[in-house]
Amino acid sequence: MELAKASIYDYLTLARDPRRAFLSFCQRVLLARHYVLSGEGRYIPLPSVWLDKKNELGFAGTKNWFREIRAIRASLPNYKAEIKALAEAVLEFSEEPTFQNYQYWRSYFIDKQTPGLLSLFQVTAIHYLFN
Repeated sequence: MELAKASIYDYLTLARDPRRAFLSFCQRVLLARHYVLSGEGRYIPLPSVWLDKKNELGFAGTKNWFREIRAIRASLPNYKAEIKALAEAVLEFSEEPTFQNYQYWRSYFIDKQTPGLLSLFQVTAIHYLFN
């Protein structure tokens, strides 16, 4: 687990814009999650293996997926907006863990009818507040 944490730390701190890197990281993880959930027999290996820069089938492989999404967003800004919103919600809540902020993002995911993302946001908020 320490190796995985170090990989994430490096990804975020070595970036020119750590905030943007965080948003990118979260979205790429969500893309991988969607890939795994959309097909039988798909899985993500141990975090230390998945986050290894040399593992083209791991986190490194999500780079092209994310590039495609960014290219589509150039003409369709709301394309897969909910995954970007979850990344923003997590970051915003960690910076300002207020009830109002929580309610705003909870309502957002309910309105967008994305129960999976709502659940991920709620679990993240709970971990943030109680760990």
